[in-house]
Amino acid sequence: MSTAPSSSMLAIGFWAVNRFLDCVDGSLARHRKVASELGGFLDLLSDFIVYSILPIAIAYGQDDVPHQVDWVTIALLEATFHVNNFILFYSAAVAAQKNDLELTSVTMRPALVEGFESGLLFTIMLVWPQHINVWARIMGVGVAIGILQRSLAVIRVLMSR
Repeated sequence: MSTAPSSSMLAIGFWAVNRFLDCVDGSLARHRKVASELGGFLDLLSDFIVYSILPIAIAYGQDDVPHQVDWVTIALLEATFHVNNFILFYSAAVAAQKNDLELTSVTMRPALVEGFESGLLFTIMLVWPQHINVWARIMGVGVAIGILQRSLAVIRVLMSR
């Protein structure tokens, strides 16, 4: 049996609260001009934890339906997250000479799948968990494109040095 509707609604509710709080904390810190390295660290740490656990939990909730979950697809999505995180932080190290007026803790290059797109795709996964394989493939391709975008940006910077 797949995830019960009441469990799905609870999960979607927790996800919505998470996304709201994730948006509010950074906006509030920038508005008050009190962005901190600790706040940035905790924000990114919680994002990485939630992003890592969510697809696995959704797939696990669908796993008792025969042939419902392609665990290779879930593993590939998780792998794209890890490579993307490496690119984010290596590019942050390369861009360490950021402008002091920038009110973020880490400079990140833009990419195809960022906060909004990730939020949208995770929400879709929660609403239609029976299609986790499709959503994971779409998100994995989007994150892979973002990895390529950020990699090329880092390569351009490193080649210009």
